[in-house]
Amino acid sequence: MNLNQPWDPIAFPGISVEYFVTVTDGVCTITDSVFVEVQQLPDLAFDYETDCKSLEVQFSNTSTNGVNYHWDFGDTSITSDTSTLVNPTYTYNQPGVYIVTLSSRDGCDVSITDTITANTILDQLPEAIVNCFKDSIELNPGFNPNYNYVWSPAEFLDNPNLPNPTAGVENDTWFYVTITENSLPGCQIVDSILLQVPDDFDISTGRNYHQL
Repeated sequence: MNLNQPWDPIAFPGISVEYFVTVTDGVCTITDSVFVEVQQLPDLAFDYETDCKSLEVQFSNTSTNGVNYHWDFGDTSITSDTSTLVNPTYTYNQPGVYIVTLSSRDGCDVSITDTITANTILDQLPEAIVNCFKDSIELNPGFNPNYNYVWSPAEFLDNPNLPNPTAGVENDTWFYVTITENSLPGCQIVDSILLQVPDDFDISTGRNYHQL
């Protein structure tokens, strides 16, 4: 505290504190106090989640020392892309990469920004395919050339990194694929397909016939 002018001191508290003052004229003495509340700067942080099957993004506010917040979701196509909720959900109009800003509105305003990805990967495999007495079968002939595919289990495939690998199995087998797109980092979906292998069977015809 700066007491160069004791009738009007200057305080620099780092935390909330109560100051006491005693005033005297040599005969009488009075004492009073003043409480100075120091607001700590918020430590802002947030996470987000998207399943990449829709443009809805769920934001999780992990900040500390904050009470009032303001979100700007960076969607320049509209003007109502803001929220004052602590943990908002926002649905973008178009897929893409956006700069999201989280600000505190508690008097000592601070803000942070982060880049998020909102995208939909529009690729869905059929639930099952049947391999009718062939040595192998293609798993994804209708693949999207804009996507990357990684398949498992790899030991039954000619190449697990092809968009449309060939699989050869003797029994019913589930195959799983992770699908991504290079232009949208952090976005991926996982799908599956059941390759069904029917049991072998014999067909025979009798040689006897009657001539009418």
